[in-house]
Amino acid sequence: MNYRMMRAGLALIGLVVVSGCGMTTTTAERFARDIEFAHGAGSWRAHEALSADIVVTFMGGTMLEGRMTFTTDMSRARIETTAGPVMVFDGERAWLSPASAEVEMARFHLLTWPYFVAAPYKLQDPGSHLSYLGTMPLDDSGTEYDVAELTFDAGVGDTPDDWYVCYRDLATGRLYSMAYIITYYQDTAKANAEPHAITYHDFENLRGAMISTTWKFWH
Repeated sequence: MNYRMMRAGLALIGLVVVSGCGMTTTTAERFARDIEFAHGAGSWRAHEALSADIVVTFMGGTMLEGRMTFTTDMSRARIETTAGPVMVFDGERAWLSPASAEVEMARFHLLTWPYFVAAPYKLQDPGSHLSYLGTMPLDDSGTEYDVAELTFDAGVGDTPDDWYVCYRDLATGRLYSMAYIITYYQDTAKANAEPHAITYHDFENLRGAMISTTWKFWH
């Protein structure tokens, strides 16, 4: 991904590549704040938008390729595909240009890929609930991670029945992986039977914000 972050109309060129006692802060809040600190949340929120070249491939085929731009609060998004059609999310509705363009699940693309970029900064959003689960391994390697589950109130976003299990790297403090379900195009029972996972790799420092430039998906 080739990233740019924008503030006050000025484009900042980023990177080029091909995700206690006596305290009122809860364990879940500390989990989220540790991740935000490791990812440079202050720098992220100081900018209005991020722009990136994105290529998403599944099963050897290209699912999406183009230029993605979205506000850091995720209120608006735009994807200019290399095939020509442009997708736009205005905060409520998803649009296609030209109107005759045929893009499957345009709204899904506009909301999903920006969310995977912004996930480290979204753990304490209104309507979100983070429950700390403890320290545990992610796979057979035995490496342990700090783990918390993220759920949502009814009516939050397009898919409030989605859940994410977030794994924080104990060495770097960064968000390393999320197990999740997708209820956008299927019911919750089927989604729970087919969980997915994303792992974040190749982090780059983009003016203080630590951004993953390579994602791997697991099914």
